[in-house]
Amino acid sequence: DRSRAIDALEGVGTVVAQLRTPDGDIVAGPPVELPLDITPSQLNLLLNELLGQKDKLPYSFHLNQAEIIESLKSTVAEQGASVEETLSIVYVPQAVFRVRAVTRCTSTLAGHSDAIVCVGFSPDGRQLATGAGDKMVRLWDLSTETPKASCEGHKQWIMCLSWSPDGEYLASGSRDGELRVWSVHEQGNQTKKQKKEPIKCRSVFKAHKKWITGLAWEPLHLSSETKWRICSASKDDKAKVWEVSSKLAVTLNGHKAGVSAVRWGGTGLIMLSLIHI
Repeated sequence: DRSRAIDALEGVGTVVAQLRTPDGDIVAGPPVELPLDITPSQLNLLLNELLGQKDKLPYSFHLNQAEIIESLKSTVAEQGASVEETLSIVYVPQAVFRVRAVTRCTSTLAGHSDAIVCVGFSPDGRQLATGAGDKMVRLWDLSTETPKASCEGHKQWIMCLSWSPDGEYLASGSRDGELRVWSVHEQGNQTKKQKKEPIKCRSVFKAHKKWITGLAWEPLHLSSETKWRICSASKDDKAKVWEVSSKLAVTLNGHKAGVSAVRWGGTGLIMLSLIHI
């Protein structure tokens, strides 16, 4: 049995082995004398040195198709291999999954004077909106990586941002429960001098008693060109639907704790909100 076979190898200190690929076409150097109690990790170090690899790769090792798990000695005993002959040890490369750290920043966009709390890419991917603790919403041109415009008016930190599906409007919610909708599309028609001025605010709603935690626009295929709607969620346990051009459309009650997120379903029948527990 296995224990007897291991006992029979007690007087054997080393063996001669040849490391090769499964097809035998590549041999890692000449036969080498190995300690019989060598482990797979030690074989891995030896093989990488013999192959001259700078990036150490993992391998599994096999003797007579049996993988060497504990040590060469235990596998020799299990296989009944002769230690008087050169052992043929087959090595097989293992899958490598590497996560490379980001080492280069493409650009740094300076503009806010306090911590940035939320960001959002425009639907066409050409602009980036950022909201911060300085009570400002800023727009950035991603083609040139430069400031494009600013949105001024909030009196507290900007907590969340959301672009309308067509990219015409940008909604922002602040810590004091205020919801503002900005006419971003008008900024594209301004003169060079006008573009230096803050973007015009389309609508202002004192939406909630506590800070706004999430915003969701009505899907584009369901919305009306003249009556955009947006839903706001808040720490005050409520979610509300607003007609951007005018008024509050409906209040969704029932939560016993702050609503932490909201989504508008594509069928127009489902609005999801998650209770923060």
